[in-house]
Amino acid sequence: MNRSKYYQAGTVEFLHIKECGYASRITDLEAPIEGSDAVNKDYVDNQIFDRVEVNSSTYTLTSSDDLIAVLYTLTGGVTLTLPEISSVGQKQYTIVDEGGNAFVNNIDINSSGSDLIIGVGGVTISQNYNSLTLYNNGTDQWFIR
Repeated sequence: MNRSKYYQAGTVEFLHIKECGYASRITDLEAPIEGSDAVNKDYVDNQIFDRVEVNSSTYTLTSSDDLIAVLYTLTGGVTLTLPEISSVGQKQYTIVDEGGNAFVNNIDINSSGSDLIIGVGGVTISQNYNSLTLYNNGTDQWFIR
C-alpha cells in the first residue's frame, strides 16, 4: 500500500515515495519547536541524501556524503577512501558506478586508520553499473548492506 504524506514544513523539490526508493529534498524548514515537531523534522531530515559526483581518480568521502556517483570510470580507475569511523560515527554510504565502466576501470574502496571493511582493508566494484552500500558499527568495522 502506497501512502502519501503531505508536510507544510517547507518547499518540496522532489516527492518521496518510500516504497519506490525515490528521495525527497525539502528546503526552508523551520527548526522544530518541541515534541512531535522534532520527531517529524528528524524523519524528514533522514529522508534527504546528498549526491556527490566523483570525476577524478581519487576521492575521500566526507561525513556529509551519502550517495557517491562515480562517473570517472569512463576515463580510468577510481580509489575511494572512507573516513575513519571515529570521525563520522554511525554512517552509511552508497557508492554507484554511474560511469558504467567499472569492469575495465575498477572502483577501489579503502578504509582509513585501523578500520576494516568486512574484515579487510578494502573492497572493489568491478562490474559495470554496480553499486555497494556500506554502513558501520560506530567503532571500527564497515559492513556491506
